Amino acid sequence: LLGDLVGVHEHHVHTACSATANPDRTADVLRVDLGQCSAERIAASLFDMRGTRVAGRTLRPAHGVHEIPLAGIGNGIYLLVLREGDQHQTLKVEVLR
Repeated sequence: LLGDLVGVHEHHVHTACSATANPDRTADVLRVDLGQCSAERIAASLFDMRGTRVAGRTLRPAHGVHEIPLAGIGNGIYLLVLREGDQHQTLKVEVLR
């Protein structure tokens, strides 16, 4: 299913975390795994290709895999930006239903 649903491409800037993101069509969420992250809090923002922020939340790495709701977000390519201080990681996410 995920092969039909998503393509994820990563752009890394040195961060304390190495995250992965996978949309889940059946649950209508974007699952974000921060891996072995040492940061206390990570700001997650999902942007459409026009640069409009369409979703976001604060993630706490100690809480495992996080979910960002995709309800109301259309098919397309989005950028998930994860920030901790002046460090960030950007993941390109394709949502297809």
